[in-house]
Amino acid sequence: MTKYLPLSEILVARFAKNSPWTVPYYDEPTVLPTLGSHSNYQTEEAMKRMGYKRTDDGKWEEQTRYIERQSGIFAVWAAMSTHELPKTQESPVHPFPVSYAWRWAARTLNHPARNEIECAMMATFLEVVNQKLLRVYGRQARKVISLAVSQQWIGQLRGPAVGRLEIMRDEFAKKGKIGDDDFGAFVP
Repeated sequence: MTKYLPLSEILVARFAKNSPWTVPYYDEPTVLPTLGSHSNYQTEEAMKRMGYKRTDDGKWEEQTRYIERQSGIFAVWAAMSTHELPKTQESPVHPFPVSYAWRWAARTLNHPARNEIECAMMATFLEVVNQKLLRVYGRQARKVISLAVSQQWIGQLRGPAVGRLEIMRDEFAKKGKIGDDDFGAFVP
């Protein structure tokens, strides 16, 4: 992609199609349709837009499976922004700079979390990019990470992803970072 920079735009579009959490785009008042009745057109469209898949029996996938799949796609997207590329004459620009990760965090944290899926994406994001954000953005990154793991952003939500963020909050308060040295910077 460093040789063919326009390819990065195509890849970003593919990521957005498969995981809308990479954009991020937030509908008002809520991001996700209710998982109750799926008979009306708006709900069908909303489920498709959010990247839900149908199972072999025609039902929508379970939220747990959806979160796992979306987190995996999202982790790859986030890792691309932490990957160090050698600068050459052919590729003086990184196709996915760390500023993409910064922009994602800023957009996501501009509103309180409304569902566990947002918390799961934030936890995945922090696991992958927190070390790189701290190295590049320093004190400002500490503020962003503090907000992402705060009760102010999480609110009254509960679930496994919220639990992950609470563990990260405790670890960040003790160590000033999340994970071991270079955890999240698993790509060179």
